[in-house]
Amino acid sequence: MSKRSASLGAGPSFLPDIAPLRASREFRLLWTGQLISQAGSALRLVAVPYQVYVLTGSSLAVGLLGLFSAVPLITLSLWGGVIADRVDRRRMLVITSACLTPPLSPSRSRRSSAR
Repeated sequence: MSKRSASLGAGPSFLPDIAPLRASREFRLLWTGQLISQAGSALRLVAVPYQVYVLTGSSLAVGLLGLFSAVPLITLSLWGGVIADRVDRRRMLVITSACLTPPLSPSRSRRSSAR
């Protein structure tokens, strides 16, 4: 039994283990980046419906925004789950990475030509 579990009692600890954050700079950077990204996503989930309400003054428009953003999420998640269960993971990762690359290419070429 470790010193920590002995001092807190015999039961399991419900506190998160933050030792990796202390030990690895790369893990801290990854965790911090994910925290900032999640905060931005949460802000967007509030800001977009608020902006729609301010521009239109319509609660119906805000509701339709939620509906139209939820329908593709639900339907495509179901199909994506079926595909993820039936296809080799490595092959699926290669295919999805290849599909994400073309949309990023024009933005990279525009940035490099602007320099």
